[in-house]
Amino acid sequence: MPLDKIQSTFILEIGTGTGLVGLTCAMIGCPSVLLTDYHLNVLSNVAYNINLNQLQNIVKVEKLDWKEVANGVKQELQQNFDIIVGADIVYEVAHANWIPKVIKQYMKKDGIFYLMVPLRPTHTLEIELFERCMEEQGFFLQYRQDQQGLDDFIGIQNYRYYEFRY
Repeated sequence: MPLDKIQSTFILEIGTGTGLVGLTCAMIGCPSVLLTDYHLNVLSNVAYNINLNQLQNIVKVEKLDWKEVANGVKQELQQNFDIIVGADIVYEVAHANWIPKVIKQYMKKDGIFYLMVPLRPTHTLEIELFERCMEEQGFFLQYRQDQQGLDDFIGIQNYRYYEFRY
């Protein structure tokens, strides 16, 4: 992600987990970040991490149900976003179908979606379906790169990085 773009826009993170990606965006200068997840325990933990890092003025957290959005139930977020980010969020077939619809709902025209996913042998179908669904929703793949990195549990892991535009 270009640093100058991050420092001048609002970012939505979907499937935030601990909030690492969105909190990092805030720490490197993004003026406003919205972290979303579905699970209440996750949201509570993210709120704790926001406070721990003293980012309450920059980072907000809200519940976002991908299934509802994919089925046409619009959930009101603050706005539509120039940048949407996600990390390790495509691990079920349902996610592969829902995520492209969520991105389409909340991304501004000419926005960009940055995604990093581990390439697990058990999730090949999900990744292939996700790529197809993104194309079906009208997104085009601007950039894709496979690389290796360290995983806490298995050592060397293959990852795929994407940049999609609408």
